[in-house]
Amino acid sequence: MNVPLPSATEGVTDTETTAPEGVEDTTQPENTEQPTDQGDETALGDAGKRALDNERKARREAEKQLAELKREAERTKMSEQEKAADDLRQATEAVETQRIENMRLTAALKHGIPVDDLDLIDGATEDVIEAKAAKVAALMKGQEQRDAVPAIGTQPGNPGTASLPELIAAAEKDGNYALSGQLKAQLLSQSTKA
Repeated sequence: MNVPLPSATEGVTDTETTAPEGVEDTTQPENTEQPTDQGDETALGDAGKRALDNERKARREAEKQLAELKREAERTKMSEQEKAADDLRQATEAVETQRIENMRLTAALKHGIPVDDLDLIDGATEDVIEAKAAKVAALMKGQEQRDAVPAIGTQPGNPGTASLPELIAAAEKDGNYALSGQLKAQLLSQSTKA
């Protein structure tokens, strides 16, 4: 009994063909239409914007995974000695990065620089990092001194304290109406006691 065998291409369409393993697939999708209104996100509602953000996030994740897969593919082509050299290089870079970060933290602690301002201290050597930390600390100290502005009535040429009406006028001039109101209430309470 003879049973006919299916041909090698029977049941396979153009869209179902895949590249052999290890060969890059260079086929392009048939639908290459580009949206005509790509840059107009204002026409989207909140749901559309969220969907667009989700798609962008998914694309970034897919690109990250692709880069990782490419790196792994390159790594599989390496010999054992090349892999060991690559591992050593990566470990050396990580140690150097950590050493620099430790120097930055030490310099910031030594000079009293808050962690929020740590990005102002950079460099690759201890001398450079130390010099920049000292400079940032000096600038911060200078800023603190400039922030201490004398109050009304204690400025040079105006010894003593200012009267409540002078303080009210100064507060209103600066646009600080809350302080002005408090001072007026204080003035009113003093005038009712007298």
